[in-house]
Amino acid sequence: MSRLMVVEDEVIVAADIAHSLEAMGHTVTGMASSAAECFEYVAREIPDLVLMDIHIDGEHDGIQTAHLLRERFGVPVLYLTAYADADTLNRAKLSAPLGYVVKPYRKSELRAAVEVSLYRHELERQLGAQQRWLATTLSAIEECVIAVDAQCRIELLNAAARHLLAVELEDVRGCNFFDVVEFVGKSRYRSDVERALLRRERFRLPHDLQLMLDGRTLSVEGRVTPIVDDEGREWGCVVVFDDVTEKRKEQERAVHAERLASLGTLTAGVGHEINNPLTYILGNTSLAQLELELLQQCLAECALPKSLELALEEHCRTLASLLTEVEDGADRIAQIVKDLRGFSKPDQGDTCDVNAAIEWALRLSGGLLQARASVRTELASVPLVVGDRTRMGQVFLNLIVNAAHAMDEPREGGNEIFISTVLDGDAVEAVVQDTGRGMSEEELSRAFDPFFTTKLNSGGTGLGLYICRTILHHLGAELNVESEPGVGTRFTVRLPLADEETES
Repeated sequence: MSRLMVVEDEVIVAADIAHSLEAMGHTVTGMASSAAECFEYVAREIPDLVLMDIHIDGEHDGIQTAHLLRERFGVPVLYLTAYADADTLNRAKLSAPLGYVVKPYRKSELRAAVEVSLYRHELERQLGAQQRWLATTLSAIEECVIAVDAQCRIELLNAAARHLLAVELEDVRGCNFFDVVEFVGKSRYRSDVERALLRRERFRLPHDLQLMLDGRTLSVEGRVTPIVDDEGREWGCVVVFDDVTEKRKEQERAVHAERLASLGTLTAGVGHEINNPLTYILGNTSLAQLELELLQQCLAECALPKSLELALEEHCRTLASLLTEVEDGADRIAQIVKDLRGFSKPDQGDTCDVNAAIEWALRLSGGLLQARASVRTELASVPLVVGDRTRMGQVFLNLIVNAAHAMDEPREGGNEIFISTVLDGDAVEAVVQDTGRGMSEEELSRAFDPFFTTKLNSGGTGLGLYICRTILHHLGAELNVESEPGVGTRFTVRLPLADEETES
């Protein structure tokens, strides 16, 4: 049983309409002759349908009253009127009536109009409820949802998409999807996504898809699902994607941590295997030096021809020098293994002469540099810095060797490595600069990643720069790099000065 209301300025006509409606099984909640009366009744009890005459008493006519009923109470209207001219019809259409019956009418026409109007109102109510469910569901989805028609024009955006793209639906409705959503590497990705939009099956977007928004590059992942009706006609599709930039960074950090754990396990095993032979190398070297000293004493006590005595003394000195170099090399290997096993532990209170560390690194890399490039140095007189000689030497040795490896063949004008130190405020700044091949943007972004190397064919491990930065980081120092393909690379090390207490 439906609740209806009649708005008619002629009392007899209103009563006849009410009687007919009740005879049809409906309840008439009230009869009004003006807009004011109508609003008073509706405020007390909202009807399912208002049968409205266009000509009524008061300052508002029936069409104006119908507009206000829709706006204030959401009540639908069925017009019962004698007016059927074009102007009146055009005005009436704007109020979205459920029906329009022209007087005089038969009761069967009234019944049909009322039943159809009530049915339409119920459909509208259900559709409105579904739209609210849909809108609420879409707004609750954290992924971006964009619906486009068959011509790839935007029809719908959920709250997440509006927020990410910084647009409102009213501003982009009807715009081409690719004019609103800008891809990095547009020519490549646009063809992939366009192909996805044309397919009649769910399609996952390319894994490495990126968007450009306000100068920022965002990594996204998602899918395209076509909208097809029961007869197979394609209406459009829904594009769903999510900003996974932070997720990708977390994954990279997890991979990084896993690599570090692997590095720790590897260095522990390698260190153990290296330390075993180093132990007896160092022990035997010490014994050999003692034996050499005893041999020299024996030679001094023996009466030998002068020429033989001089020759043996020369050989003994050479052997002593060689044994000292072996011992020094073994000590350095032991220190490197120690660094590999314990580079995560910061130095405590040591000081270092940067220039001495650079000169040591130049001596060790002399053979390599001689074949690759000339070296120019400008080492200023600078204070001591925080750090120890061995680790600092390891840093500069890595940087110099990297610079040498960046120069494959001598070129016209010659290759050059420039090394300088200067006091810059509260730090010593050291520069290692080469005129080598340089690095691309991608290589530059990964230069300090563990196990990343551009020297796979020459046996590079990708650990040198990583360990350099790690050592310097624990010293409170900085290592920065600038590079340009075909021009060269510049590494800048900023080392904090040692305080007076540490120096003393």
